[in-house]
Amino acid sequence: MSIPSALAPHRILRRTPGFTLIELSIALLLLTLMFSIAIPRFSELTEVNLRSSTRQLAAMMRFLYAEAGFKKTYYSLIFDLSSQSYWVEAPRLTPGTKEIQMVEVTDQALIQHRKLPAGIRFREIKIGSQEAAHDGKVEMHFFPGGYADPASIHLQDKKEREYTLFLIPLSGRVLVQAGNFEFPGS
Repeated sequence: MSIPSALAPHRILRRTPGFTLIELSIALLLLTLMFSIAIPRFSELTEVNLRSSTRQLAAMMRFLYAEAGFKKTYYSLIFDLSSQSYWVEAPRLTPGTKEIQMVEVTDQALIQHRKLPAGIRFREIKIGSQEAAHDGKVEMHFFPGGYADPASIHLQDKKEREYTLFLIPLSGRVLVQAGNFEFPGS
């Protein structure tokens, strides 16, 4: 005896693999919401990188000033504006020739070779009475007797937010200002 079709159990329909239009729409909506929250955070990240880079450079300058006086040695802080990096050199006696050469310092963590993060750049560097540099290499000197070259260093991000660092030559103090500032008398 056969069961009438109205009384037969429901047949299980097999779906083909894939997504419905509603599922895809919901997924796109969720992705759009996630990106609308995340994209403004990327802008904040470059500002954090700018502040962090400024603090690292200021700390290195203060350290070099103190270290030059403490160790009674000479240091050069070298800025390469084309590669957006900086490092420290100190005089070293070469054993074979007994000549003094400036060699990059690599044995101290605070004064390692550093490259600015993506999106951050040196806009301008002015050392002493030299013209402001926008490209090439610039040297800043720290002397054993407790003196350093007066310096004005401008760091900038892609949105043209800027921080300016000033090194006071007789005290080794580094002033940091948000924005583009010129130190009085420079």
